[in-house]
Amino acid sequence: MIELKNIEKSYDNHNILHNFNYQFKDNKSYALVGKSGSGKTTLLNIIGRLELPDKGDILIDDDNLKTIPERRYFKDYLGYLFQNYGLIDNESIKDNLKLAFIGKKLKNQDQEIIMSKALSKVGLENYNIDRKIFSLSGGEAQRVAIAKLIIKSPPIILADEPTGSLDRETGKEVMDILLSLVKENTTVIIATHDSHVYNRVDSIINL
Repeated sequence: MIELKNIEKSYDNHNILHNFNYQFKDNKSYALVGKSGSGKTTLLNIIGRLELPDKGDILIDDDNLKTIPERRYFKDYLGYLFQNYGLIDNESIKDNLKLAFIGKKLKNQDQEIIMSKALSKVGLENYNIDRKIFSLSGGEAQRVAIAKLIIKSPPIILADEPTGSLDRETGKEVMDILLSLVKENTTVIIATHDSHVYNRVDSIINL
């Protein structure tokens, strides 16, 4: 469970988050909803430890986030899905997926099997994994990004406008895959302004 207590965040004396409290439960999906500047991405970044709150505490399974080593948090707890996919464009699908194995002692053969299963889950089982990311469509690249998350298997997935660059049908397919991960002991928190996204989650948080 992720618990936010009395979170405060301001920029240039403009209050973005004021005394924000919330509990994100395990195996649930959430949408952070609000107009531009309402604090959606800021809140996501605070949970993701990309920004620090001015005040307040974040508890991860009752452990204060401040006490969890940053490297361990990024490696063992957190997965981040970006609107621009967060992949290395001039590297192959395979090389991007292999980044999810950093710190894991697995033989190349075992890595290949895991990559194959992850790509199958996102509908890319017949793709040449030596293809460069820049040669893929937006929907294909986002599927690779989700496959990378499947391999990493973090308990927390943060997604910032994950369908923002995709057409309606492709966005639906990506959301189908993303929300399927909630069944696998993962909490998914999405920042979005798209009703086709936030109407599908378990809980909506209006900011």
